[in-house]
Amino acid sequence: MRGFHHSVQVAAMLLALSSSSGLFCGTRHAVAQPPEPTSAVNDVAVPITSSRTQVELVEKFTKVLETKNRIVRVNGFDPLILNVMALSEHRISVTALLQGMTSFIITDETGANFTAEVFVKGDARALQMLIDRKFPNASVEVFKVQEAVALRGWVTQSEHITQIVEFAEQYYPKVLNHMKVGGVQQVLLKVKVMEAQRSLIRELGMNFTYLSRSGYVNSAPGALNTLGTVTYSPLAFTSTNSPDVTGSFGIVGNNSIFNSYISALHNEALLKVLAEPEMVATNGRPATMLSGGEFPILVPQSLGTVSIQWREFGVRLEAVPFVLGGGALRLDLQPEVSERDFSNAVTVGSTTVPGLTVRRVNTQVEMKFGQTLMLAGLISKRQTSTTHKIPVLGELPYVGAAFRR
Repeated sequence: MRGFHHSVQVAAMLLALSSSSGLFCGTRHAVAQPPEPTSAVNDVAVPITSSRTQVELVEKFTKVLETKNRIVRVNGFDPLILNVMALSEHRISVTALLQGMTSFIITDETGANFTAEVFVKGDARALQMLIDRKFPNASVEVFKVQEAVALRGWVTQSEHITQIVEFAEQYYPKVLNHMKVGGVQQVLLKVKVMEAQRSLIRELGMNFTYLSRSGYVNSAPGALNTLGTVTYSPLAFTSTNSPDVTGSFGIVGNNSIFNSYISALHNEALLKVLAEPEMVATNGRPATMLSGGEFPILVPQSLGTVSIQWREFGVRLEAVPFVLGGGALRLDLQPEVSERDFSNAVTVGSTTVPGLTVRRVNTQVEMKFGQTLMLAGLISKRQTSTTHKIPVLGELPYVGAAFRR
């Protein structure tokens, strides 16, 4: 309430309106503790029966207040928000001029005081009627807040929120959207998790044996071939071949034998592990999927005790859907692929706790219902090379290839 007084005096016969800076002096009457205030919103004539009455008005609208005894004085209201006029000895009219809150005191002929609190709300009836007609199944309340408008209530479909806001923007420069979709919205996510593991093995090696009457030479790094018995007359030898031998050849002369074993191997392996879960997630709530396992971690506690915590590993997916309306969806995704790494393990007592190798993506996308999103690139590459060779001879350029594998 603004810092001034405005009063209305009702004469006994002339029903004249006058202003004064204070109340008439008279005998004070003891007033009991005021009861719960009564509220009047849509009544044409509001009876003033309790010591405190609440009245709600729309801008440019008028209501009539009526008392049982003759009204002597009305004062204390804000003339910028409210206009008060005398209609009869028992009735006054209040007209809302501007949105806001004010109060005034009515004094009757017995000296009793009645306080009326008037709340003036903005006129948003045109927008309210438009929403009620265009969206009959919605329950939306429209009320004006200064130069903006607030929309509060429930709609049956999420896309109606956007449409109602667009209507409101044609009436007011700023729209406060407090609408919600009635009921629980659930989203079905059809997920395909594919893990492809590709291994490539290349192997090339040659072992050889040269035998003559005066001696022999055998080169067999990596145990591709081991020499068995040697016979000098006639020239012959027996060898044990490993299953890794992919080819052999020999040259036989009158006084010597040369035999070679070749291993040339090219293996490719492609493994796909496919999982197709269907996740049902509530709008705005996370849904989590794990395809893997858990391993224990020892956590030291007080007094020399330990507790066990479990750490997840494998393929994990967390999704949070947000329904936007108009068939659109905002989706928060966090896929993760982790595996145990024993090369970074820690040993506590007799327990070995492995480390974790983690590949993770965190992203947010907007898409339509029925569309497909693909995420790729969580690749882990390892390359290992092992060489078997004869010292010194295997280091020689070109020729050394015959002494290593």
